Amino acid sequence: MTDFILKTLDGGTRSLPAKMISALRADMTGPLLLPGDEGYDTARCVWNAMIDNRPALIACCDDANDVAAVVNFARQTDALISIKGGGHNIAGNAVTEGGLMIDLSAMNNVDVNPATHRVQVGPGATLAALDAATMPYGLAVPVGINSTTGIAGLTLGGGFGWLTRAHGLTIDSLIAADVITADGARLCYSGREPRPLLGDPRWRWQLWCYHPFRIPGKGCPVQPALRSTLPAARTGTGALALQRELMEGGSEELTTWMVVRNAPPMPFLPEESHGTGIALMAFCCAGEPEEGEALIAPLRAIKNPLALLAGIQPLSSSSRSLIRS
Repeated sequence: MTDFILKTLDGGTRSLPAKMISALRADMTGPLLLPGDEGYDTARCVWNAMIDNRPALIACCDDANDVAAVVNFARQTDALISIKGGGHNIAGNAVTEGGLMIDLSAMNNVDVNPATHRVQVGPGATLAALDAATMPYGLAVPVGINSTTGIAGLTLGGGFGWLTRAHGLTIDSLIAADVITADGARLCYSGREPRPLLGDPRWRWQLWCYHPFRIPGKGCPVQPALRSTLPAARTGTGALALQRELMEGGSEELTTWMVVRNAPPMPFLPEESHGTGIALMAFCCAGEPEEGEALIAPLRAIKNPLALLAGIQPLSSSSRSLIRS
């Protein structure tokens, strides 16, 4: 193996002897991938298929020890890094160009303890995996709205979703976190330690396990799309007024969000509407079905909606319905 060229934090490059790559590979249980290796192209793929960056090196971590080894290597070489959890970030920040990509997608464990209403989740797990593990017990964590989202990135960003108004952001349910710090140390924050620890500059590395609280998981999602001959922005203004009206008098069991966009090719939208400007409001009522019907009555009163879906379905189905959008 010849010397290895790696992009550095200052925007330059650094030539590394082959023995350094071999040493890192020996320190890991997961694979260390170079361009041309089997699995390299699969590992660098993310949700946004437009992202085509090519890392110089992809470290596929199997556990926290692998993460620590890669972090130490990155610090010693001043490598430009990126971190891939679920790989859902639309900007493709998980995949560095010419640097070191730390791939945590294999650390996707989801371990549920229904007796204590706790679940431990790895940083590579998606919302789909979390829901699949908790739903059989009638439990749910307040996570996002799209099942392909990674739990780690969602939590670090706060985490807005279907159950937010009733049960808070995703990060509000985080009761512990194991982290690998920039100096390669493994620390655990459990809630018993003082909060200022979260401001420690070493605390910037990827969380790799979570212990969220239990949240009830029944939902009554509604997804109406409003038709109008007015431009999309004007349509959105009227729709926003309706949304405000709903929320001002609505129960905290009702969570809603809205987008003004060109209609995607979703199965519940007429084909002739695809590509035209619409305002789409999505709702979830986590209370009793009768309460949900009362809350969405103003939506059922809309004249000639482009589409109106309202009914009882599993919370996980609500998240999967947005995958194609």
